[in-house]
Order: sequence, then structure tokens, then C-alpha cells
Amino acid sequence: APPRSRAAPDLRLQRPENLACASEILPWLFLGSSRTAACVGELTTRAGITHVLNLAREYCLQDEVRMEVENYNSKRGLRFVYKRYSLEVLCEQELLAQLPEALNFIEAAHKTSPW
Repeated sequence: APPRSRAAPDLRLQRPENLACASEILPWLFLGSSRTAACVGELTTRAGITHVLNLAREYCLQDEVRMEVENYNSKRGLRFVYKRYSLEVLCEQELLAQLPEALNFIEAAHKTSPW
């Protein structure tokens, strides 16, 4: 049988401006990558991010980005809160022990969200 052809990848998804996009999980909750966190325009004008929860051990929000987002939000009467947990999955139990505090951060962000 002839080999099955795979659909060509959608090249629009590979453009830099699309790689930085946060995915909207709920109207007040977005999921993004380190590229998203480095994109001031994504954090401000497009998504209106007020809180960032970073669980990556390898990445920390750049000071310049943080300052720009803080200034943008401040002009709109909003805060910008950044919380980082440097997680490394060594065993499942260690990861689970840190999740309640991370979930509390998300709940607090939702309660203070303008959306």
C-alpha cells in the first residue's frame, strides 16, 4: 500500500507572533510559554494579564518585561503579580506538595480579576 500522506503543517502557527500567543483556558485564565512571558504585547494589550504563575525551573520573567507590564497595568488601575515556583519533577509526591499553594495563587488571581 502507498504510504499515507500527512497534512502539511499550518505555517501560520510557526510565525513568531503566533508562537508567543497565550491560550485562553477560561475568560480569566491563560496558559503560555516562556516566549509568551517575554512578549510585552501579549501580556498587555492582547491578553490583559494581571497575574503570572511560573512553574518552570529554567525560566524567570525578565525585569524589563515585568516593568513594562507593571506600568501598563498601573495606568489602568490594575496590579501585576508574578509568582514563581521553581519546580523540578523528582518524584510525584514532591510536586503534589507544592500544588495547593499554586492553586491558591490562581484562586486569588481569579477573585481580583477585572474579568
